[in-house]
Amino acid sequence: MSKTRKLQLKGTIEWAKVFEQNRDKEGWNGSYEDCNGACTVNMILDKENLKILKDSGTSKELDNDKKKTEKGYDVKFVRKFEHPDFPVFAGPPKVAKADGTPWDIDVDGLIGNGSVGIVYLSLYENASGKIGTRLDGLQVLDHVEFESEGDFGGPDFKDYSSTPNSDSDDDDDSIPF
Repeated sequence: MSKTRKLQLKGTIEWAKVFEQNRDKEGWNGSYEDCNGACTVNMILDKENLKILKDSGTSKELDNDKKKTEKGYDVKFVRKFEHPDFPVFAGPPKVAKADGTPWDIDVDGLIGNGSVGIVYLSLYENASGKIGTRLDGLQVLDHVEFESEGDFGGPDFKDYSSTPNSDSDDDDDSIPF
């Protein structure tokens, strides 16, 4: 295979880190440190879309039981944020809404787990002769709003913004410690 081929797969979106602001800067083992991070997305593929990916000849490991979930098969797609030899293959992927218009992170927000979408991929022969898979784009068909697991607030914190910051009964400007 000498030419790049394009591939589209539909699935459930998990852990979408596809914007400059939320890209994965390290990887699980530091694998993205040399490229200033990477934009990544996990897709839960059904049997039909998994077969399409397998039939593409990709060198991605697809027969790992750890990747099977009750919803389908979990596959991670990656796009380096910086590429020393080919800058055109780096940076954030294109992200679009269901109607094909560009996603605006400031207006549309982050993409939450459980969203449904299409990944747009390039398949190419890498230096070792294997078929590499690069994330080129993501189209969100059914958006689930992102909900942070680490939100501040709630019962652990009180609002002290309108109360004076003083532990003493003195009205002077002394430091209370």
